[in-house]
Amino acid sequence: MSGAPHRFDPVEFYVSGVGRIGRTAFLFGIAGVVAAFEVYDRAGAWVHWLTGWVVYPILLCAAASVLSKRLHDRGQAGWWSALPIFAYPWIRPWPEGVLAGICLGVVLWFGAALVFLPGERGFNRFGPRG
Repeated sequence: MSGAPHRFDPVEFYVSGVGRIGRTAFLFGIAGVVAAFEVYDRAGAWVHWLTGWVVYPILLCAAASVLSKRLHDRGQAGWWSALPIFAYPWIRPWPEGVLAGICLGVVLWFGAALVFLPGERGFNRFGPRG
């Protein structure tokens, strides 16, 4: 390993689900995805009709990539990222009903676990510590 500083690659960060990231990188990464989703969601219906088929898959890929890398840091499979990703739309704009309450619990549980619990030390099956 060379000792050269690691350079941040936004394409790799938001497109690839390979590797691990720490809590700080996760927090900033997922905040960026959620902010982009919220800004785009406030655009008019006409914008969504023209661009939604491109923008929503890009945001979904970015969310899955960031969540997967953080789950990898905790030693868990990235497929678990599907739970908060599919639960998130049910809690917006405000959760109403039993299903929305369950989805809110899923999103909050994942958020708290991935922000507050540390990753595995050293090397795990997903690579070196991020």
